Amino acid sequence: MKIVVMIPSRMGSTRFPNKPMAKIYGREMVLWVCDRVAEKYEPIVVTPDMQIHRLVTLANYRSVMTGECPTGTDRIAEASNKVDADMYVNVQGDEPVVNIEDITEVIQAKLMHPNAVIGSMRRLEYNDENVVKVMVNAGQLIDMTRQGTGRFAQCGIYAFNKWELDQFGNAPNSFKQRSLGIHENIEIMRFVDLGVDVRMVEIQGGPAVDTPGDIKRVMEVIKHGRKWKTN
Repeated sequence: MKIVVMIPSRMGSTRFPNKPMAKIYGREMVLWVCDRVAEKYEPIVVTPDMQIHRLVTLANYRSVMTGECPTGTDRIAEASNKVDADMYVNVQGDEPVVNIEDITEVIQAKLMHPNAVIGSMRRLEYNDENVVKVMVNAGQLIDMTRQGTGRFAQCGIYAFNKWELDQFGNAPNSFKQRSLGIHENIEIMRFVDLGVDVRMVEIQGGPAVDTPGDIKRVMEVIKHGRKWKTN
């Protein structure tokens, strides 16, 4: 079975422009993600930006150029037309200390449930509007929202097969926009709207970089050479 790990990355983040190029101990964040993934798997960065593409390829990592896409999963769906695989794993480009064990956990869950999209979540350590809360029933995704409180937070590791990505990427634009509007721009809920089964697995997770202030949290994890704790 061929498994590829794709890292969607773009320069135009609303909350943190040029985020992939943010320096962490002198190295660009997108390369930190590649370095972590490369401990066990081959990373493939998928991006619409030539600046990211050049950086990644100069670092001897693989990059696939895409067009402008409404979401990172749309970008992976487009890239899947250029990269043949049995399983496509999404690792977000803003998780520079992603745990290899978490990636493997999601892959194992996908092998057990080949006909379901596999998502990841972690115990929620605090609530704010930047945290996407996850509602599940017996492991099946019911809803995601930034509102209110919850027990679990969304993590940026997902696994798909080609059929699932085709359903996601080939949905009409009107359907895509309506789904994003209903679900607070939380892209993974499009699968639920399409009737695709989504199963969530609990992982340890790590600190994602949503704002410039999050860089300090990541640097503390790296500095002390430890895994991130949620309490």
